[in-house]
Amino acid sequence: MPRCWFNNDYNQPCVTGSGVLPTNIYAQALASAIVTRPYPSVRWLSFSGYDWWVKSSTGLVGPGPNYFSDSTTNVWVDTKGQLHLRITNRSKQWQCAELVTARTFGYGSYRFELNSRVDNLDPSVVLGLFTWSDDPAYGNREIDIECGRWSNPTDVNNSQFVVQPSAVVGHLVRYAVSTGLTNSTHLFTWDTHRVTFQSQRGGFSPNPDPANVLRNWTYSLATPRTGDENIRVNLWLNHAAAPTDQKEVEVIIKSFQFVPLQSPRAPRLTGFMPNPARFRIDCQPDRRYLFEASNNLLEWEDLGIILATNVVLDFADWTHTGLGQDFYRATALP
Repeated sequence: MPRCWFNNDYNQPCVTGSGVLPTNIYAQALASAIVTRPYPSVRWLSFSGYDWWVKSSTGLVGPGPNYFSDSTTNVWVDTKGQLHLRITNRSKQWQCAELVTARTFGYGSYRFELNSRVDNLDPSVVLGLFTWSDDPAYGNREIDIECGRWSNPTDVNNSQFVVQPSAVVGHLVRYAVSTGLTNSTHLFTWDTHRVTFQSQRGGFSPNPDPANVLRNWTYSLATPRTGDENIRVNLWLNHAAAPTDQKEVEVIIKSFQFVPLQSPRAPRLTGFMPNPARFRIDCQPDRRYLFEASNNLLEWEDLGIILATNVVLDFADWTHTGLGQDFYRATALP
């Protein structure tokens, strides 16, 4: 949930989440932070800098319908920070995997980098990367990137872009992720009047080589408005049908990124202190910043990338004392 601090004379009525806050609220805030209020009966994990809860069910639920497990054998994050989703067969019951962000993001670019093949998923298996709202307005605000053949093993296409409802003409396009491709990025940018989709070979590039673009698509028929939707990532069985080879299935997601629509402001470094070198930057929440150091302004050393969760970001460089001729810069990534 968002937490903001305002001048004493500011009055804001109660709202149910950041997705329904007035658009100018952050501009009026003196400072802000994103705080997750966890549900005690739900398993939580951190992935790509955000808090997620893991879905679990004792009966059959959608999609599928299937059984969903919050076990660490179905959903976990490895030592490299990668998310693993697994469909398992325990006690003669197939159990699927799904996790949900704690917060709403709204308009912006949603990027999912995979570290697994999807061309070889069993025909019964579907990998979903999507937004979802329990409010039925705008087709539950569901915007999908889905990898799967929907129980049709002869389909030459193995993935699709969708703006629900999928049965309406012009709301869905299918495409093929190349055979043997283990690293790919799939994204959509949600604007007020359109949703643009793209799939790329390898990691995300803002200007990819055309040879690395697997598919582009722009949807502009009846663009959903943002509300209380969350990001969901799931791995499930179509019509609850067991994998045709009766084998468990695993998919690895390297990262998820959300980037706001507006162009980034140049970050401003302030409050420098030496030994160790540390400072803070004025920044924008949900932006990722690359930090670099140099001693000659010609050769720059990569110090890492940090996700901003507030309007101010503190940074400490333990590899340089800041007592010599050290220079620093921070760049907002696209």
